[in-house]
Amino acid sequence: MAKCAGCGVENQEGSRFCRGCGNPLPQGELKCLKCGEMNDPDNRFCRSCGAPLRQEAKDSPAKCGACGAENSPNSSFCTSCGATLQPMRGAMGASVQEKAASPGSFSEEETLKLFVGGKASYYLPKWKLFETMGKKMSWNWAAAFLSTIWMAYRKMYLYAGILLGLAVVWSIAQLSLHINQAIGFGISVLYVLCFGILGNWLYYTHAKGKIAEIKLQYPEPEVQKSETIKAGGTSRFALGLVIGFLVIWMGIVGYVAYEAFTAAGLSGNKLTFNGGDLYYASSVKQTEAKKLGEYLTQGGFFDGSPKSVQIQKSGDIWEFRMVVKQGYEKDKKFVEDIKEVAAELSKHVFGGALVDIHLCDPYFKTLRVVNFPKSAVRGGQDQYGAKLIFNAGELYYTQPVTRSEAEKLGQYLVQAKFFDGTRKTVQINKSGQTYQFRYVVIGGYDQKEEYIDVVKQFSAELSGGVFHNAPVDIHLCDAESFKTLRVVKSVK
Repeated sequence: MAKCAGCGVENQEGSRFCRGCGNPLPQGELKCLKCGEMNDPDNRFCRSCGAPLRQEAKDSPAKCGACGAENSPNSSFCTSCGATLQPMRGAMGASVQEKAASPGSFSEEETLKLFVGGKASYYLPKWKLFETMGKKMSWNWAAAFLSTIWMAYRKMYLYAGILLGLAVVWSIAQLSLHINQAIGFGISVLYVLCFGILGNWLYYTHAKGKIAEIKLQYPEPEVQKSETIKAGGTSRFALGLVIGFLVIWMGIVGYVAYEAFTAAGLSGNKLTFNGGDLYYASSVKQTEAKKLGEYLTQGGFFDGSPKSVQIQKSGDIWEFRMVVKQGYEKDKKFVEDIKEVAAELSKHVFGGALVDIHLCDPYFKTLRVVNFPKSAVRGGQDQYGAKLIFNAGELYYTQPVTRSEAEKLGQYLVQAKFFDGTRKTVQINKSGQTYQFRYVVIGGYDQKEEYIDVVKQFSAELSGGVFHNAPVDIHLCDAESFKTLRVVKSVK
């Protein structure tokens, strides 16, 4: 009978393989495949070099003690329920893992520990959940808020480089496109959540990929160990390099933003009014700037929210700079309202002097200048005239129109629901015995005869109801400059 040296089972004479474990049975002297030395048939290791002379017994499946499912011999966790698998013992008392590993080799878990280094106790439990539960999500604070720095420190250079490139592109986009702050904040939140949730999984796939490359390139276990340690761990040099780059880049971005901010002239002394900042240049006196700030506060412009404006003076013209939303500088109605603001500032703050309003982007770069020269005031007059307010409507009147006549007209317009609570502006002038009533119409209405008939009726009502049957010419004007498009003569 031939006794198997691997499992101890007796086999019939002449058998080439053990009936118990399938290992080859001794067939006379055994030649060492490593050094060529001839050994006795009962020897398991070469007497000259110590190399194994036979293939060990095949591994038995690892049976889960929790659910009974069979798993591959090298599994540390059950693929069915995720329970920890106890090492199964072979006939000679050696565990499956011990028998599977050749002398000097390392298990997958040991290899990952070598790759990660000191923080293996943090990462490996999370990675085991990726293997057993199929999850790709966990949370990593460093990856969430310091993603690029964390990746460089963990030697994920490709990922770190990509993120640095994206950071550069994003900074340039913010400076050149003036991206809305709410959109920028939303993108930042998504960025933090994305890398916070997927950071550990990215590191896991990086580690597995590097280890696979090392095993393919270096078959010797000891070389694999040293190369794994070299490829893994952390890099303080890369950490310092990335931090240095980010500091320099943030300095460049800050400098460019500052230059863009100050290139438009937003500098000088500053006064604060109800949360708003008013900058005034050296050409403006502090008393003048203070008067402007108080007027803006009373008018509700400085309403407690952060705002910045600037006032400066060029010759006899005041320049008022304010930020507007993108596209507003092209809105005709908005521009018309800004002209009203210029007129108000001229009248109530700057003693009738000319005021140009600069509509600016968030970096105070001028998008459009709204000029309001004195020669171009409404009605072709030398000045706006006095103003009265009726149900949010503004009524300007010039001499020889009296205040009582203007008040009577305003009350009539309220009763007729012309002044209906929305902002409207009209003007009443007088030339000889004829009153001139000016208001804005929608483009093209001055050509509609059916509308002109309504205006004629309106002229007759003003004549009889307000001006004691005096003739009233109605000027239909455009919204851009209050220029007369058509005069509807009074009907006698």
